[in-house]
Amino acid sequence: MRAIWLAVIVGLCGICAGAEETKSVSPTFQDILSRVTQRDKESGAILEVKPKPDAPPLRIGSGLELSFQEGREGNEVEVVLTHRGWKLGDRVYETYRLKTDDAIRQEILNQKRYQERQAELETKRHEGQRKKIAELTHGKLIYGMTPAEVEAVKGKPDHQADAQAVGTFLWDYPDMGLFFTAGRLDDVKLKQK
Repeated sequence: MRAIWLAVIVGLCGICAGAEETKSVSPTFQDILSRVTQRDKESGAILEVKPKPDAPPLRIGSGLELSFQEGREGNEVEVVLTHRGWKLGDRVYETYRLKTDDAIRQEILNQKRYQERQAELETKRHEGQRKKIAELTHGKLIYGMTPAEVEAVKGKPDHQADAQAVGTFLWDYPDMGLFFTAGRLDDVKLKQK
């Protein structure tokens, strides 16, 4: 009878130890979590992480973007902290290959929820812009038109101003301003008479 009770106790201790292991957070990921400066309120996804104190200084902005890349085996993940720059593009500041634990799994789930929500919001924005541009231009211009298509309808603009992001610029006409993003018509602002 003692042997049975001893086996039960040892088994329960093993279950408890296993539960602690699955809830553990790697020290490296714990360090990343301690440097989080911004989370999405809805999904809980990490939006910005401070660089390590000994990291090279960031030229613009103060935070790094978190992303995950699944490893070759299902139990590991590559954690990448990237700085997004307008002129230099994305630059990797930190990268780690870690065993997947509960905290990492939860953050991956949060990131997926965040991306899904962003896609929904972008779809709604596109629909709103489609309606707005059609209404303001009485159907002459359509959201997503190329500069050549716009020029065929409106003629050459009075003035063109480039933004810092590639493919982003403004065309100025006497009656309206046209905003292009990624080389496509994105917004229209009518001028006051």
